[in-house]
Amino acid sequence: MTSIRRRPAQRRGLLTLTVVLLTALLAPMAPATAAGEPMIWGAHVARRSGESEQQAVQNLEASLDQSLRGSRIFVLWDQQFPDSYHNWLRSTDHTLVLSVKARRLDGQRIPWSSIANAAPGQAIHNDIVSWSTRIKNWGAPIYFIFNHEPEASTNLQNGDATDFKNAWRRIVTVFREQGVTNAKYLLTMTDYSFFVNPSDRRRAEKWYPGDDVVDAIGGDSYNWYTCRGSNEGWKSLQSIIDPLRQFGTQHPTKELWLPEFATIEDPAQPGRKAAWLAAAQALFQQPGWEQFRGALYFHTEHDNNQYPACNWWVDSSTQSRDAFAAMGADPYFGGEGEPPPPPPPGSGLLFVVGNPAALTTGDTAVRNRLTAAGHTVTLADDDTVTAGDATGQAAVLISASVSSSLTSRFRDVTVPVLTWKPWIYDDMRMTGTTADVSYGNTSASAAVITAAGHPLAASRTGTVALYATNQTIGFGVPNSGTGGATTVATVSGQPGIFVYESGASMVGGTPAPGCRIAFPASATSPAAFESGGGALFDAAVDYAAGNCAA
Repeated sequence: MTSIRRRPAQRRGLLTLTVVLLTALLAPMAPATAAGEPMIWGAHVARRSGESEQQAVQNLEASLDQSLRGSRIFVLWDQQFPDSYHNWLRSTDHTLVLSVKARRLDGQRIPWSSIANAAPGQAIHNDIVSWSTRIKNWGAPIYFIFNHEPEASTNLQNGDATDFKNAWRRIVTVFREQGVTNAKYLLTMTDYSFFVNPSDRRRAEKWYPGDDVVDAIGGDSYNWYTCRGSNEGWKSLQSIIDPLRQFGTQHPTKELWLPEFATIEDPAQPGRKAAWLAAAQALFQQPGWEQFRGALYFHTEHDNNQYPACNWWVDSSTQSRDAFAAMGADPYFGGEGEPPPPPPPGSGLLFVVGNPAALTTGDTAVRNRLTAAGHTVTLADDDTVTAGDATGQAAVLISASVSSSLTSRFRDVTVPVLTWKPWIYDDMRMTGTTADVSYGNTSASAAVITAAGHPLAASRTGTVALYATNQTIGFGVPNSGTGGATTVATVSGQPGIFVYESGASMVGGTPAPGCRIAFPASATSPAAFESGGGALFDAAVDYAAGNCAA
C-alpha cells in the first residue's frame, strides 16, 4: 500500500454527510484551486457487516491510513439532525455536506410548491425555521443541499423545475432571515443534466435557482460501464464532468463539486478502476479545473433491487483502494504526503467510436486486434468524448463509425491521432475543405507504397493487398509541400496513408500540435484485412503509440 503519513487520531472520521466543514481544508500547502485552498477529499461511507456509521468511517480510514476530510450525509425532512454520529464527525474535524430531501420518514413527499408558498405560522414554514436553527447552531461551516438531483424521474412527484427553484429560494431566504451565516448552498444535479439536449426538461439551467441563492454547483457523477445491463462504454471522469465544468464557466464565482462520484471495476482489465481514480487525481490539478472545490466518493453499492452489478465500493480491489488513498495523500486535496511525480508518458489508446455499446464489425475487429497486441484500450463514445480524454493516453484512434459532428474536437491535442474518418480530415486541418476532392471515399482493395522505408510502410514495397475485395475506404489530399505531410501509400491514385509529424505544416500553415495519421479504412473494412492490410494498420497504431518515433 502507498506509504501515507497518518493524520492525528482525533481527526480520523469523515464520511456520510453533505455538509462541509472548512476548518479541515486548511493544509500546509496552498494549491491553485480558485479558493486558494486544498480541495475537500472525502466520501459517503455506507455501513457493512454490522458496522455503525462511525465504525464504517473509522474502518475505511484505517484501511486508507489517513482521515477523510469531507463527508456526505443524507437525511429526510423530519429526520433528526444532528445526531451523535453527526456530532462525532464535527468533533473530528470532518467537512460535512448535508442533503435534506423533501420527504418524510413515513414516505410522504412534500410538494416543493408547499415549501415555496409557506407563510409564517404554517407548519411547513416552521419546519424551515427549525432547519435554519439547527444549521445555525451547528457552529461550523457546512454545505447545505436541498433535495439533490431534483430533475431525476424519482422526484417528479415533488413538482416541476419552477416549483423546485421557488422552494430553493424560499429556504435560502428564510435561512438568511434567521441569521444563518455558516452555510453554503450547494445545488446538486445528476451528471447527465449538464449534457442532455437543451430542450430536455432535465437540463441543468432549467433548474438553476439563480446566482444570488447558490454558492456551489455539483454533479453526482458515475462511470456505469456495464453495470446497468448494457455496455455504455468506459468513461473517464473527465468526459463525464467536463459539461459540468463548462456550465461552471457561466457562473465563475461559484464553487464546483462532485458530491458523489464513483466507478465500477472492469473484470476484463484489472487495475482499470485504479487508473480511473489516478486520472481523477491528476485531472483537478490541470489548468481550467481550478473552480472545483470538493470531491466525495460514493463508497457503497447501488440499490441491489435496481442495479445489483454496480459495485461502487472504493476498496473493491487493493489497487483501487490504494489509488484513492494516494489521491487523499496529495497536498492538492489536503493530504500530508509528498506531491506526486509528473505522470508517465501515456501507455493506453483512446478508441473513439460511434457506439461503444454496439460496435461495428470493423470496430470490433480493431478493438480485438489492439488488445491482442497488448494495448490497453479505452472505448469512447463520439457523442460524449472530449479532448481532455486524450490526457494520459499514448494516442487517439478515431474510427470511421463516428459522426461527422465530432469535427475538430481532437484537432488541438498534443498526443498522436490516427483516424480513418475522411469526413473530419478537413476539420483536423489535414486536408482542404472540398468534399470528394480534398477528401472522400473511393473503392479499392489495395494500396501502392510511395514511401518505402518509412515506418508506416511496415517494410512493404509496391502494391499491397489491404482487403480481399474492394471496400469503400477513405482518401485525403494533405499539404505535401515543404515541411508538410508525407504520403506513404495511395489508394486508387489518391493519398490513403499519410502523416503529419508534430510541427509539420498542415493545410493553412498551422503547425501540427502532434502527429496526425490518416489510414484508408471504413467502419467495417478492418474486419476484412488481408495480411498486408493488417500489417500496415498495425504499423500505423505502433507509430502513433510510440509518439511517431521511428
